[in-house]
This record gives sequence, C-alpha cells and structure tokens, in this order.
Amino acid sequence: MRLYRGLVGTVLLLTACGGDTTTSPSSGTETATSTPTTSTPTPVATSVELSDSQLTFASLTATTQLTATVKDQNGATMASATVTWATSNAAVATVSSAGLVTAVANGTASITAASGSASATTTVTVAAATVWTSVTGGSHYTCGMTTAGKAYCWGFNMDGQLGDGSNTDSFVPVEVSGGHTWASISGGDAHVCGMTTAGKAYCWGLGEFGQRGDGSNTNSNVPVEVSGHAWASINSGQMSTCGVTTAGDGYCWGNNLKGELGNGSTDDSNVPVAVSGGHTWASITGDGSYACGVTTTGDGYCWGNNFYGQLGDGNVSDMPISLPVAVSGGHSWASITAASATACGVTTAGDGYCWGNNENGSIGDGFFSNSSVPVAVSGGHSWTSFAGGTAHTCGMTTAGNGYCWGGNDFGEIGDGSTTARPAPTEISGGHNWASITGIYQHTCGVTMAGDAYCWGSNRTGELGNGKQSEGNPNSVPIQVTAP
Repeated sequence: MRLYRGLVGTVLLLTACGGDTTTSPSSGTETATSTPTTSTPTPVATSVELSDSQLTFASLTATTQLTATVKDQNGATMASATVTWATSNAAVATVSSAGLVTAVANGTASITAASGSASATTTVTVAAATVWTSVTGGSHYTCGMTTAGKAYCWGFNMDGQLGDGSNTDSFVPVEVSGGHTWASISGGDAHVCGMTTAGKAYCWGLGEFGQRGDGSNTNSNVPVEVSGHAWASINSGQMSTCGVTTAGDGYCWGNNLKGELGNGSTDDSNVPVAVSGGHTWASITGDGSYACGVTTTGDGYCWGNNFYGQLGDGNVSDMPISLPVAVSGGHSWASITAASATACGVTTAGDGYCWGNNENGSIGDGFFSNSSVPVAVSGGHSWTSFAGGTAHTCGMTTAGNGYCWGGNDFGEIGDGSTTARPAPTEISGGHNWASITGIYQHTCGVTMAGDAYCWGSNRTGELGNGKQSEGNPNSVPIQVTAP
C-alpha cells in the first residue's frame, strides 16, 4: 500500500513540473522528453518582374527608368535582392546599374535584369527620326552624316565608294561599315574620306592613285585608316586628298599630275606628304587637280592645275604649279573651297568671291568670262560657306537662305528649271538651310530641322529617294529617304 502511494506521488510531481511524459514499455514507468523545433528555409530568388516588358523611344538620348521586383520561392518580395542589368546592344540602347535605359540609335535591343539564376527581359525599340548634320559626295553618289555620328552613302558604288562592304549601287542610304563614330566625311570623285571623333582618318573607294593614303593603290569598299598623324580635318579632292593635323601641318596624297599635292613635285604618293611652305593651316580643300588652303592668319594659297586661273594669283598656265601661291586681292579669308575648275571663298567679313572657270556662270558675277583673280559674287549677300560641283556653285547666307548658280543641265540649281544661272538664284522650297553642298551634277543640303534634300542628276540613285531617273532632271529639292 505504501509502494502504490509512492508511485502516485512521483507521477503527480512530474506532472506538476510541466514535463512531457512517456511510459517505458519495459518498465511501465513514465519519462520526460523535449519538444522538436522547425527551421525556416533560406529565401531564394526564383522570379524577376520588370515594370515594362516593352519600351519604344521616338528620340535619341531619351531615357526611361526600369524597376525590377524580385520574388522568392514563396512569392514573397525580396526587397534587398541584388539586381544586375545588361543590354544586348549598347549601340542601340544602354542601361545603367540602376536600370536607367537610354536610347542611343535606331534599332532594337533587349534589356535584362538578373538576380541569382532568375531574370526578366524588356524589349527596346528606338525609332527616332534621322537627323542629318552634313551631306557630301562625288560622281553620281552621295554621303551624309547623322547627329549620332553614323555615316551613310547612296548612289553609284562601282569602286566601293559607299563603304558598305559591297560594290552594289543603292538608291537609298546604306550605312558605312566599321562601327566608327564620325566627326566629318568628305567625298571625292570616287573615294570618300572621314575623320572619327577619336581623331583618326579613314578612306574608302577608288585607290588607283593612292588617294586613300594607306600605302596602297587598290580599291577598298570598307574604310581603311590613313597612315600616321593626328588629324583635325580631311578633305577629298577629285583624285587626291588633303588634311590638316592638330598641329596645323598640311598634308596631301594621291594623284599629283598637276602638282596638286603641293610638295614641289609631280609624283603621285599613296601616303601623306607635307605641303611645302611652312604654313600653319586652318583648312585645305581640293578638287579638279588643284587645291586651296587658308592659314591660321587668314591668308589664302592655291596650287596645282591653273588652266582656267583657278589658283587666283592672276596667272593662267597649263604647267603644273606644285608649290602654294598666294591668292591675290589681299583679302582675309575665313574659308576657300576648291571645286572642279572654279574656286570660291568667304572673307572674314562675310563677302563672297569666286575665280577660275566661268564658262557656265559658276563664278556668280552675272557673266560668263573666266577670271584668274577673285571676283565678287553678285547679290550683296552675307555668306557663310560655298561648295561647288562640276559646273555650278552653291552658297549659304547668314540668314539661312540657299543659293546656286552656274550650269543647270540637270536641275542642280534647284530653282525648278534647267536654265543656266550666272548669278545667285534662290533654291526653291522655302527651306531654312544649315548647309548646302554642290556635288558633281547634283546638289544636296541639310535644313535647320536636320532633314536632307537633294536635287539634280539622279542617274544612279544619288538623290537618295529610292528611285533612279536617268535623263529626267530633278530641278527641285527632294527629301532623302531616312535609313
């Protein structure tokens, strides 16, 4: 009886102490056990959600902020999760480490946000209107540059002057290959040269006379770097090229039959050779077997072919003039442009002068007589620039008005006619021009709004409007098709 009471007391004591009890099957006695604990699983990123699945930009440099939401295996948001951003094409759109997307150029790209093994993608489309900054060209082809630093060419391509890696003509703009960001481009007869924002010079197209400056005499349908030097500017002539370095030194290369390289010889060179005279140059341009330049002190010099008096020194000669001679008149020049056989210049006061061949009225003085000295362009305009083609000249005034004069067989004057104009004639259309360029048998210009227009000969699609119209003059500006 006493033993029974003792067992009961033990059981009551254990119960009072709050312990769990179990009964041992062998002894029949009850023992205490502990309560098991459950661990919480570590959160793992299993999904990423983006604020937008598609983005469309209508203008370059526009931005949009993307946000990423990371969730774990239970669907809970992981606010402190690390997200890594990436773009599939930085040439079209970039993304910052915080998810800010910036439109760079027309095209498509994918923006990816990743956290661990989870990721999500947004499709980006950049469809900004093409904004042109300049247009240049040569014999039956044209090239232009956009605000994004891209270069496009169109028209005749037998020698690879479109620079797209082919020799196929194109009636619409095709991008110059190489992925370069261009600061300027300049077209010669069948070759093109350009300078990148990094200060490097490249040429492509015809290389028969070494006018690409890479040490060869072969054609190239893609840009090839010009040998040596840090360039400030490059200008393509008819069969030669000239450039000015960042130190103000002048170099030319290519055909030198008439002394257009300016180095005292008539030997061709497929690498840059220094222009003689020890001048410090601000600019040099060439065309039609001669070249002209302006020094940093505003003095004008020309050299090469002087058959029509295009060197402007008061002389006419069929002999090569292989050293720079001073342009007469004592003017202080802001710029001089050599074109075919007519040279034109703008003084620092904004006055315009032309000299050389005037058989088609390209001097712009109202007559058709050649001149071996600068003659004032009629009309009393204040000019900013001149650029000429084979038989015509065009200029732009400080008011943004465009004028052309000279030969007009192909409608290159742009006044709606094919009548030669020996004095400046305003280009039709009422556009406010940023630049005008006379090119071979056609003309192109860029408006202040960044639209490009061309007119004149369209024998091989050089107007860039997707059409070819040989023998059918286009005498008013036609908008270039956007690439």
